[in-house]
Amino acid sequence: MTWWRFCSASSDSVSGVNSSSQEALHQRFDVRASEYYRLEDLLLKDYNHHLRPVRSYRTATNVSLDIKVIAIEEVNEAYRTLRHSSYFHMTWFDEFLTWDPADFDGLDIIGLSEDLIWTPNPYVSNSLSDTKHGAGSFARVLYDGKIIWEPVSVKETLCSLDITFYPFDTQKCDMVINMWTAPELEVYLNVLSARVDSDFFVENSEWQITDVTVEPKPSVYYGKRYSQFVVFFHLKRRRLFHTLTLVVPNVLLALLAGFVFLLPQECGEKMSFSMSLLLAFAVNLSVLVTAMPRSSLQVSLLMIYLTSLSVTTALFVVITVCLLRLYHEVGVMGPKVTAFTIWLRRLCGASRPVDVTIDTDDAQNHNDDHKLRHDCQTSSILSPNGSPNVNVSCVNNGKSQTNPHMLKDKPLNGEPEQKAFITWKDLAITLDYICFRVFVFVIVGMTSALVVALFNGQ
Repeated sequence: MTWWRFCSASSDSVSGVNSSSQEALHQRFDVRASEYYRLEDLLLKDYNHHLRPVRSYRTATNVSLDIKVIAIEEVNEAYRTLRHSSYFHMTWFDEFLTWDPADFDGLDIIGLSEDLIWTPNPYVSNSLSDTKHGAGSFARVLYDGKIIWEPVSVKETLCSLDITFYPFDTQKCDMVINMWTAPELEVYLNVLSARVDSDFFVENSEWQITDVTVEPKPSVYYGKRYSQFVVFFHLKRRRLFHTLTLVVPNVLLALLAGFVFLLPQECGEKMSFSMSLLLAFAVNLSVLVTAMPRSSLQVSLLMIYLTSLSVTTALFVVITVCLLRLYHEVGVMGPKVTAFTIWLRRLCGASRPVDVTIDTDDAQNHNDDHKLRHDCQTSSILSPNGSPNVNVSCVNNGKSQTNPHMLKDKPLNGEPEQKAFITWKDLAITLDYICFRVFVFVIVGMTSALVVALFNGQ
């Protein structure tokens, strides 16, 4: 029973102490709150927030500005704009907002709405959006009249983008800040620094901000000097996505384009392969156009590369049509064309300048492969001394009869004597091989020049 009474008494004493401390805390809060109201009434009584807070108009108001970038939200290449979030850390002295903390229970700082006090209005002249800062924000007022104001806003400014080395480009966008409301003799704006706020900065998925610099550029209007500063944003594009989706596929398509000339003429896929490549380049070019600004000030090297590949692929189609027509030609080859074909084959390093037949049965097969519409075929031959001659082979009762004027190669080491035929097929195949070499060299050169230019220009 004694123990119970002791616990009850202890509990009553503790609850009494807690209630007394809470009551003292509430009284202190009420006193503090009343001091806030009393101080605000004192400071804002007869205060005009439209006029500069100086007792003498000859006194200049010095405004210190520190720019902190929070995020790069968007870089619009099509409209050449930069949208970013930042806040201005501004400080100045208000000669009318001072008090003695001892008269207000030690209260040395108070928060006031920016609509109730005078605030500087730094103007972003190249902005596309509303340049009013900190709508509805509060400023911290210290007892000695120092004002600390940190308005946060999203700014969209014009940016002169250079897309020559897209997507390996770096950009330098600017934000022009000036104080047009008053000359420097009245309001002097001093930009201390411009930097990225590492504590609150949010990374952009496409752009990396490498540096933020500021440069003073005071302006003069009607003989008066006004404060003006230019803040530069140094941006670097994150290139991995664009490299995998634009550069690599187009380079692979370019390297495949030359192989159209290695396809056999009989397969029937040369034209479809050429047209598929042409369509692929046209689609990639349209995708690139939608992602880039519609301007002729600078043209991307990648766009020039794709346009050149489209023209080259269209040329592939024209050449393929001509070679297919030549491959199925059944007319007579003249001596000059035959000599030209032999020279081309030797230039390409062919081991034997023409197709070879051994006997009359092979000659018959040669004529069957050409599918002549007549019983006789005229073709050119190569004599042992390299001069072209004309040969006429006719099919008679399933056997081939050769013109007695046809020259024969001398047998070597006991080999059977050989007759060398040159046809339009040989010329088409030779031209295919030459076109493959030439266009592969051109495409590889164009691709190498593009890669070197993009990496050197970054």
